[in-house]
This record gives sequence, C-alpha cells and structure tokens, in this order.
Amino acid sequence: MADRARWRAAALSAALVLASAAGAQAPYTMAGETVRVLVASSAGGTGDLQARLVADRLSEVLPGHPAIIVQNVPGGAGLRLLEFVDQLDAATEHFVYVIPSNMPFEARAGAIAPEAFDPRAVQWVGSYAGSAGVCVVSAASGITSVEGFRTRRVTMGVTEVSSNTYASYRMLQEAGLMIDPVVGYDSYATITLAVLRNELDGLCTSYATYVTLLRPEVEKGTLIPVLSTGPYPLPDLGIPWMVDLEMPAGIRPLVETAVQVTSFARPWVAAPDADPDFVAAIRTAFAGIVADPVFAAQTAALDVEVRYASPEDIAAAVDQLYATPDTLIAEVFDLLFAE
Repeated sequence: MADRARWRAAALSAALVLASAAGAQAPYTMAGETVRVLVASSAGGTGDLQARLVADRLSEVLPGHPAIIVQNVPGGAGLRLLEFVDQLDAATEHFVYVIPSNMPFEARAGAIAPEAFDPRAVQWVGSYAGSAGVCVVSAASGITSVEGFRTRRVTMGVTEVSSNTYASYRMLQEAGLMIDPVVGYDSYATITLAVLRNELDGLCTSYATYVTLLRPEVEKGTLIPVLSTGPYPLPDLGIPWMVDLEMPAGIRPLVETAVQVTSFARPWVAAPDADPDFVAAIRTAFAGIVADPVFAAQTAALDVEVRYASPEDIAAAVDQLYATPDTLIAEVFDLLFAE
C-alpha cells in the first residue's frame, strides 16, 4: 500500500511538472528573421541618417539578432511610403516605418484618409530626434533681438514653402513679426552664406543645423541668435521661445496648435495589426538604443539633437491633436499648408 501511495505521489508530481512546463512560454526570439525599416526620406538625407543610427544597432539588441534592412521610400511627403506599407502584410513579415513629423497633423486635418494612415490606430515605437529650431540674424543687420522684427521688415531665407521653416515664418508673421521669406535656396549652407554676405538679414533652421553650421559664426560674433522655434524652448541659448512672444490673443491658439505639428520628429511606427511581441521587443530595443552611451557619442559626433519621445508621449500628443476643435485645425492647416 505504501509503495502504491509513493508511486501515485511521484506520478502526480511528474504530471504537475509537465503541466507547468507546458504552460510556461518560451522567451520571444526573432532568430533567423528579418526586420525592414522603411524610411520616407531619400538616402543620405537627415531623416535617413537619423533612422540608420538606430537601425544599425537594432540587430544586436533585438532578441535572436534578426537581420535588419533599411529601405528608402521617398516621395509625396511620405504618401508614397504609406502606399508601400499598404501592400505589406504584418502577419507574415516584420517591419516598422519612419514618417514625417507633420503626418499626424495632416491626417487630423483630413488631408490623409484614415484608411491610409490613422495616427490613433497605429502602434507607436518612439522618436528620438529633436525638432527645436533657432533663428539668427547677421550682426551687420543692426538687429540685436527679436523685437527688432516688429519695427522693420526682415528678409529670412528658406529652401521651399513646404518646409517646417517656412511654416515657422508664417506663424511668426501671424504673431506680428515683419518677416519677408525669400524662397528658393538649395540648402541652409547656401542661405547662411547669403546672410554672411549681407544679402539676407537672417534665417531660421533646426537646432542641429545651428550647432554644426551657425554656432561657429555666433561665437565669432557675425551672427546673433534671437529666437527659438518649434515645440519646446532652448533656455541654454538665452533667447525667447516663439510661444512666449507677445501676440494678439486670437493668434496664440494658432501658434500653440502649430507647434504640436512638430512635437516629435520622424517617429517610428508599427502597423496596427503587427505582432504584439514584435512591437514590445522593438519598443524596448529603440528606448535602450537611445539611452545607450555609445549611441549618445554617435549622435554627438554628428551633432544630432536627441530628445526621446516614448510611445505614450506620442499617443498623448495625438490625443491632444484630435481633441483640438476642427475649426482651429482647419485654420492652422490653411495657414501652414495651403500654399
């Protein structure tokens, strides 16, 4: 009887071990698989560079070390990328895509159909590129602060009307600054040269371009920073932020809404129906890469501004965008994109 009891106890113990093993989930792995990183910008551009800084590290940090392929799909301000993504099947392959920062706003404004891109339905991975901007003027212009823009007309260079810089100029005009945009330069290096030659009074550009291209001239005293633009201030520069400028009460909601358009730069996106384990893995990998000191050294060497936005940060900004009244969204869209 005792032997039979011991046998039953042993059999029950073995059954429990097998059940526990069967119920335990094996660690998620992507060994032998491939992840495609699709980028809306052309190869060699700033957006492509920023995407590849992360993509180059993905294989080493994703579970199972999958192969990583970066694929550029430029055209149509990101619309061609959306068309390409629409042909993919998230159930059979792993991919993420990097979109222009103003795409959620355009979707909210109705310029992009919800079936093509719905910022409330996609699974956000994160963003690490900052989107602050800096406006500078030539010391020879005689302007020493942004208040000088209220007493005389100021010529400011820009590449094209579809750029974020031109959008900033439009917002600043609405805020009462007398800016005359001069459109058609092929690069911000060319615009800077025109300013140094006193052909233009100044320019606004990204903080990263300020660091690499303009700050040496600021240190020489030939250029003077007067204003920061974009979704957050740059207090270290000791200059005012566009949102804090004096402006008509009716204009402030326009400006505050407009800065939401670039509240995160070139965010990474996973498809709405992407495998949850894949999304969790790439979110963790993305956040870990951005926080890594090696990555910080790489970005510092390239003068890329790093400002991490989590999936929750981006989703909250999108929720705020969709909570903004339709009439205000339409006003901002017409102001920034009608031309």
